[in-house]
Amino acid sequence: MDKLQKLEDQIARHQKYISQIRTQQRILVGQELIKCTKCHKELPANKWTYIQKHWYESPHGCMEGDTWYASKPEVCEIECPDCHGLNYLYNHQYKKRLLDIIGRYRLQPKDIFCVLRDDYPS
Repeated sequence: MDKLQKLEDQIARHQKYISQIRTQQRILVGQELIKCTKCHKELPANKWTYIQKHWYESPHGCMEGDTWYASKPEVCEIECPDCHGLNYLYNHQYKKRLLDIIGRYRLQPKDIFCVLRDDYPS
């Protein structure tokens, strides 16, 4: 049993270390500069607002649908902290770089941007 406890202690230490590294990773990613398509200023990602788009599936069948779904990041928008202009990620010049960061480092938009806002169409 003593060996198992030692292994558990090692796992706990490694998890704490991994958590610290992930925090450093989020800080570095948040410093990535994003250029606004409206005012053309480059500002760090952690200053921008990420707007999560949603789409609705109407009810159908006996128990299907009537559900809101979050859209993929590439069809969402980010709001410039300076001019408050909306930048659609799908055709943004930094789209590939931002999506690579999200995918490669297994980060969520909440790990990169300062504010998350949900957008449900009327």
